[in-house]
Formats: sequence, structure tokens, C-alpha cells
Amino acid sequence: MVKCVAFEKGIAQKIDEDYHSSPLVKWIIFEKENDIELKKNIMEILNVDSLIIDDLLEEQRPNLINFENFSVAVIGFPKNKGNFDEKADILQVTFIISKKMIISICDEKNEIINDVFKKILNSRGIMGVTNIFSFILDKLVEKSVLILDKLEDELEEKEKMIFLGKKNKMFLFKNNDLKDNLYYLGKIFRSDLEVINDIMANKINFLNLKYFGEHLQDRFLYLLDFCESLREFINSINNNYVSMINFDTNNHIYKLTIIGSLLIIPSIISGFFGMNVDLPSLSFFEILIFTLILSFSSYFILRLRF
Repeated sequence: MVKCVAFEKGIAQKIDEDYHSSPLVKWIIFEKENDIELKKNIMEILNVDSLIIDDLLEEQRPNLINFENFSVAVIGFPKNKGNFDEKADILQVTFIISKKMIISICDEKNEIINDVFKKILNSRGIMGVTNIFSFILDKLVEKSVLILDKLEDELEEKEKMIFLGKKNKMFLFKNNDLKDNLYYLGKIFRSDLEVINDIMANKINFLNLKYFGEHLQDRFLYLLDFCESLREFINSINNNYVSMINFDTNNHIYKLTIIGSLLIIPSIISGFFGMNVDLPSLSFFEILIFTLILSFSSYFILRLRF
């Protein structure tokens, strides 16, 4: 499925057909898995060799590549549906930027891109490729921040569950996986930042940096710091979890020690009266009362001292 939005005098309008021939400044969205003629369509738009298109469609790390008539910026973001406990789910977007057009290629249909598309349709005052690209990146970064905010809320809930005494055998294992995935996501953001730095160094000739959001560098730095702070938060949660387990273990050992200490007295008395020697003549109930008095006395002494 192909989506296209064109801009005339700063007003966005959706184009369903003939997006190839429209002379207006436009943003075209392709999805790899839903477009069987993706390669053919992009070749027609860019008028380039099929080998170049093959390279563009391959999965790759964030980077910036310049060609004669267009530039390619590959940038990665977390997916809104990503499960960070299992695998860092990354939305890789390949942007093809020319003088009057931006093409974005995604691996699959994604609600993040759809949401950005809806927002840009309702926008006003977007006059060129630089404005479009800056707007898209700004919204994608905003979505990334919201996803990490949601993850932080989930971690806070995990921390509360620890102090409520609820345990899970897979807790530490999942948390360590989550920490590794955040490290991987941080590497993606670091590579994204390199791409943004290259853009700010005017390495894409088709962009006018006067209209490009300088704050994007700070936003990507914020995402990097956010990932690192979440990793530290996970370390703190893990330490709290281990501390609670140790506390519970020590508490159980303490209780077993008390029980063992109380059983020593009946054991001594039973052993003493079980010897084959002359002993004071006491009835069973007298021995039982004597044992209970000594046991309870020992219990209260231990409670007072410990």
C-alpha cells in the first residue's frame, strides 16, 4: 500500500493516484511487506538502476548516503508495539530525499508512521522538503520518548510489586534481557545521532538547514540519556529484588533457628528422663508442664534478645 501527501502553499492534501507525476512537494510512504511492486515503483520514481534499489531495501544500520540526484538517510526508532522484555523491536525507516520529494520505506505497516501521516495532513505552513523531513523526524522522536516513558512506568510498577512481596522466578532473567535490549536501542539512537549530526553539517544538499529543527540533536541526546537511566533503574530494581529475597531468606532462617532452639529443651528433658537410672518420680503431665514452661521461657528470652 502506498500513501502520499502533497503540499501546495503550505496546505497538505492526500493523493491516492498519480503520485508519480504530481509536480508538488510530496511525501510518499512505502511498506515493504504490503507492496509487491515496491522495487518497480521506486525505480520509476527515482529513475535509477535496480542494484541501487536492492541496496536501499536491505536492512542496515542508521547511516547517510549521498547520490547524484538524491540522498538516503536510514534512521531507527522503537516500535510502539515492541516488547522490550523479549527483543528490542526496531522500526527502521529509510528516507530517500530529493529536491521536491521525500520517500520513506518501512519494513511493515506501522501505527507510528500512520499517526505521523495523519498529523501532517492536518498541519499548515509546511513549504518544502526540509520542513517535511524535520516534521517527520520530530514526531518520530516524540513517539520514541512516549514509548520510553511507558516503559519507565512499567518498571515503576515492577518495583512496587517487589515491595509488595510478589516474586517471579523469571524476574531477574527478564530484567537482564530488557537491559540488554535497552543497550541495543541506545546503540541505534547513537547511530541516529550521527546521522542527524551529518545532516546539521550540511551533508544533504537538498535540505535548507535554516528550516531544519536544530533541537533534534538535543532530542536524540535525551533519548540516549533516557535509555541509560532506564538501564540504571533496572539495576536498582534488580538490587532491590535480590535484597528482598535475602531478607526473606534471613527471616526464614531466623524462624527455623527459633524453632530449633525451642526443640532443644524437650529433647534434653526426654533424653534425661529416658535414661535407665533412678530419677525423681514425676507424672507425665508434670514433666509436660515443666517442659512447656522452660520452652516458653526460652522463647521469650530469645525474642527479647534478638
